[in-house]
Amino acid sequence: MVKLVFRGLRAHRARLVLSMVAVVAGVAFVAGTLIFSATLDRSFDRAFADLGRGTDMVVRSPRAFEPGPGERAPERPVPASVLRAVQGVDGVAKAHGVVTGFAAVLDRHGTIAGAEPQTGVAWDGDRDLSLPRLTSGRPPSAAGEVAIDVTTARAAGHRIGDRVTVALPSGTRTFRLTGLFEVGDSALSEQISMTAFAPGTAGRLLSDPPGTYARIVVHADDGVSQERLRDAVAAVLPSGVEAVTGRQAIDEQAGPLKDTLTIIRTFLLVFAVIAVFVGSFIIFNTFAMLVSGRVRELALLRAIGASRGQVTRSVLGEAAGVGLAGSTLGLSAGLGVAIGLARLMTVATGGEELPFGTPVVPVSAVVASFAVGTLVTLAAAFVPARRASRVPPVAALRAQTAAPRPLRGRLAGG
Repeated sequence: MVKLVFRGLRAHRARLVLSMVAVVAGVAFVAGTLIFSATLDRSFDRAFADLGRGTDMVVRSPRAFEPGPGERAPERPVPASVLRAVQGVDGVAKAHGVVTGFAAVLDRHGTIAGAEPQTGVAWDGDRDLSLPRLTSGRPPSAAGEVAIDVTTARAAGHRIGDRVTVALPSGTRTFRLTGLFEVGDSALSEQISMTAFAPGTAGRLLSDPPGTYARIVVHADDGVSQERLRDAVAAVLPSGVEAVTGRQAIDEQAGPLKDTLTIIRTFLLVFAVIAVFVGSFIIFNTFAMLVSGRVRELALLRAIGASRGQVTRSVLGEAAGVGLAGSTLGLSAGLGVAIGLARLMTVATGGEELPFGTPVVPVSAVVASFAVGTLVTLAAAFVPARRASRVPPVAALRAQTAAPRPLRGRLAGG
């Protein structure tokens, strides 16, 4: 019967193409959605791991509400006296006051370059507490110097040594570009626009009021847990300031994005289910037409001793072959669908690229592709297969008065 299945596939491959196309389309959408979401999940996980690297605790002013994805957090300033108090706590290895605010690099035509939000920071070369990693040039050290991330520099057309105009809350100012840096090691670094100033300059330009910090990040001594460090620091903080663990701070940033990704994944999977559902009707019609055009062949099998079960299994075997082949092609096509979805999202967000990175093919995408493609094909072909098993052996002896009509028209219509 196995040889019979393969011969049936070879003999009717032209008529099975439509079924295979339906399987490929449905599986590609399922696999593409799972690859797309898995790739974004990995990119954002790496990005937030970057953000939390070395930060065991954060001291900040309490927030009235949490910002949404892509929004700047409303941060009230933390006094400089709090930093001195935190540095004296037992278990604190390092503490750094973060100075940040709006700073946008302008290109040679006076247009803001880089992704939003445009952020200005005080340069800090400590790898335990700061994300920027210098790639060329040197850090800014004087009032008229600045460093910018490589992606923004490329977009604006600036090189080291150029005079760079930066838009600030107080107006525009011109600086000498001394260095280029990358922000972390994840794909998200290409979607961050950051400008770094010398610490004293950043304090004057970005702090409101001067001499305050947006927040304080703390690195613990070896062996000190984040919870223990939080409790120790909280004991010396004045009212109006709170201490949270690094994990809590990162989870708060990641939560809205992960919720958005879940909604996108569900939305796309609904369309994938619709594609598979519609494809099942095409598969059903194709096998129904094949069975109706092979009455004498199936009856001859019954006449030479094939049981009804064997006939059913032979038709289902052909369906399984179509499902496996279509699932394999659909999984491969799903990679292209995932890349296409990333580009579509870029267009939908007005050109804001997602941190997609290298596509990831999770095990769930492989399992779902072959499960959906094969099982849906078998389910759609089951009724025609049962109908084929009911063809009586005597049908093989009936003379055909006319050649069977070709199915090309019906296939095209389907």
